[in-house]
Amino acid sequence: MGYETKYTLEFNADEKGVPSCKHSKPKYAKFCPECGISVGEVTKLDAIIDFINANGDMVYALGKGNNGAGDSCKWYDYDQDMRAISTAFPDVVFALGGEGEEHGDIWKDYWLGGKVHKTKAKIVLEKFDRNKLV
Repeated sequence: MGYETKYTLEFNADEKGVPSCKHSKPKYAKFCPECGISVGEVTKLDAIIDFINANGDMVYALGKGNNGAGDSCKWYDYDQDMRAISTAFPDVVFALGGEGEEHGDIWKDYWLGGKVHKTKAKIVLEKFDRNKLV
């Protein structure tokens, strides 16, 4: 048994087209097996969704489609997968959120250009205030 986390992914992708990459691709490929970028001129959103759908772990953890959330699961390679998508789309900020099994295990990682800024939730309780007694 392992530790399960509920993941959510947020990102903003403009509707500008994404040029095809420079790698050689199989004749009928929809995306490049080297970098995950969609073949041909497509929207950035479509290219990101294609990238996610090509990675079974991401689809399972995030749910199908964009800005989704899947069920709680084990996604051991999320750092590698997020670095890959962030590198493939270097101008898009990806915010991967997680809520683990233990109370208070809430975090959000911000990815841009293959780099990450990791944050953890802080639970803060107010101090006692006599004026708030009812």
